[in-house]
Amino acid sequence: MEFGEVEVRPLEKRVEPSRDRSLATQTVGMVSPADLPIFLDKSACEDIEAHAREDTENEVGGVLLGKQYEGRNGPFVLIVKALPAKHVEHSGTHLKFTHQTWETFFREKDAIAPELDIVGWYHTHPGLTVFMSSYDRFIHDHFFSRPQDVALVVDPLANDRGFFHWDLSNGRKLRRCTGFHLVAPRHERVALQQLVQALQTRPLSPYLTGVTTEKELEDMSRITFKDLALAVLFLVVVLQSLMMWNVSYQRTMIQEMFFALPFTEDDWIRKNSELQKEKQAWIAEKNKLAKERDAYKENKESLETKLKARERKVEALTEKVERLNADVADLKAMNNRLKREIARLGGKPPKETFWARTLTLPVALTGGLLLATIAALATAIATTRKYRQELAKLTSQKPSV
Repeated sequence: MEFGEVEVRPLEKRVEPSRDRSLATQTVGMVSPADLPIFLDKSACEDIEAHAREDTENEVGGVLLGKQYEGRNGPFVLIVKALPAKHVEHSGTHLKFTHQTWETFFREKDAIAPELDIVGWYHTHPGLTVFMSSYDRFIHDHFFSRPQDVALVVDPLANDRGFFHWDLSNGRKLRRCTGFHLVAPRHERVALQQLVQALQTRPLSPYLTGVTTEKELEDMSRITFKDLALAVLFLVVVLQSLMMWNVSYQRTMIQEMFFALPFTEDDWIRKNSELQKEKQAWIAEKNKLAKERDAYKENKESLETKLKARERKVEALTEKVERLNADVADLKAMNNRLKREIARLGGKPPKETFWARTLTLPVALTGGLLLATIAALATAIATTRKYRQELAKLTSQKPSV
């Protein structure tokens, strides 16, 4: 059976069942804000669960009848009835709705609830967990393509179930709801709570474990010494296999690396010899630089010692010059006094006296000594300047090791 393009009609407006005081609602799972709100009637849920447990060897399914509404917080889906599929082709991992199946759906819908719409479908995965296979996605994409169409997958053996809806926020993808709501008249709220508890119980599946009685469950819960020994032996075998594989893998990698090298043994020996020669040359250069550094330090220390000696000599000569200058000044003063004395005596020089003969020689000696001291001071200053220049030149050419 082929369908044309699905007609998307404007959604009717209605208050969400959770805001209707005449109804009782219970949440199965944890509803996320990103989920499409789905409200499943209690009777429809019981019919689906009963149908799912009728045949746990093969997949079964059907369609969901209800309405798609626009609520206060956006669109939501209300599922009122479930029609089980008939005349299907199915197996433990496959379910196909035939042409006769779809004809039966429409005929029963018109007879039972003509005011309702097909808002989705359901099917089971006995022991296979809850998911949408590629074939399930194909069916949903071609027959349930409206934005609010939903799919319910039930695993009766694991007592698990989940709704899927179109997620249009990022393209067009099927997204599993983290939860949904069950709805019932307010006077059935106790039965509704019991149904929610039953749906959220996760018993061990006889299909998966092969356990059918409480005694077998108790026997399975007992761990014997034999079980522990087998578990330890299994772990030892696994670890030993991993170690052997690791050693073999490393050996293979080393061999591949060795044979992939573009050098022979002679090349390695020659390369090693060249490296040793380069190392020796580097060591010799290092020792040479170290000797130059030591010589530089000794030369620097010698120059600094000579400079200090010259500076001390300059200071001594400076002090001597200062003393001689003082002596010269004293002699000049004495000479001036003698001139005044001559002038007082009438402009005639006095007769040469003992003191005149005595002072003539010291004055001459003092003047000569002053000139010699000044010459020595000039020489010392020039030598000091020369040492300072050599020291500055050595400092600027300091070798580095």
